[in-house]
Amino acid sequence: SMLSAYLLHSSQVKEPTETAAASGRGTGPLQTDSTGEAAVTATLSSEAETLLSRPEPQTRLANPSKSSPTEVSQPPIPLQILEVKALHLSSPVGVLVTLPAPQLLQELLGRVLREGIGRLFFERQHSQGRILWSQDGVLKSMIEGIEPLLFQKIIDELKRLTNMPLSRVEHPKQVEVERIYRKTHLLLRLRVMPVSGGEDATLQVLRGAALRFYEQQQLSNLSRDALRLAQELQRKVNQIRDRTRLTPLPLEGLPALERVIRNLDDQIEALMNEHYLEQ
Repeated sequence: SMLSAYLLHSSQVKEPTETAAASGRGTGPLQTDSTGEAAVTATLSSEAETLLSRPEPQTRLANPSKSSPTEVSQPPIPLQILEVKALHLSSPVGVLVTLPAPQLLQELLGRVLREGIGRLFFERQHSQGRILWSQDGVLKSMIEGIEPLLFQKIIDELKRLTNMPLSRVEHPKQVEVERIYRKTHLLLRLRVMPVSGGEDATLQVLRGAALRFYEQQQLSNLSRDALRLAQELQRKVNQIRDRTRLTPLPLEGLPALERVIRNLDDQIEALMNEHYLEQ
């Protein structure tokens, strides 16, 4: 890439006295290729001119690392399958409060995952709790009179489902997990809030157009973050360039940085090719 070539070029621009001393010890950067030996025998002024003019970075970039394509071609991690075993879908919702917390949650998931955008609201009210189930913004059902201990156990089961720590939250906390349910891509968004006497929670299920909109938002945020980091890298490279001009010193971390940049180049190229193919 242009950035890696620029970094290599900056690292080689030394003061003539530093280059001559390194060449005399036989450990200078010029001994990494055959042209370096010829530069050692040149005069100090011609040596500096050679370092500034010869296209060594391009020559080194012409032989990219073989490990980069392997990293780029790694398959994505498959999404976990969401298993739901609801045995009482045809029973009145009042029956659900007689079930243990793990099975009660299975029954709730069996209802909220049927279609559209489903939501479960877990509200703590005085000495009992209630659960509301809505589909596409329309209230479908409500379970009231849930004992506080059972109510908290259901919320704990939600935490297990979404890999949230079981400890009580001190501030509102939200987690999002992606799952496959009956060959359909889903997003489960759990939000837990501390309240007097325990916790409240909401579970939202996104799919279809709503999930695609969410994914687009996530990609936009990641793209902005990546651009910000790239700009910060450019500023750091500029600082390295300026400092090596003032105080010529060996850049020991340069090869590792070059490998990272090469890998990024390959990944960006692969992403661009995939994008054009999809269009």
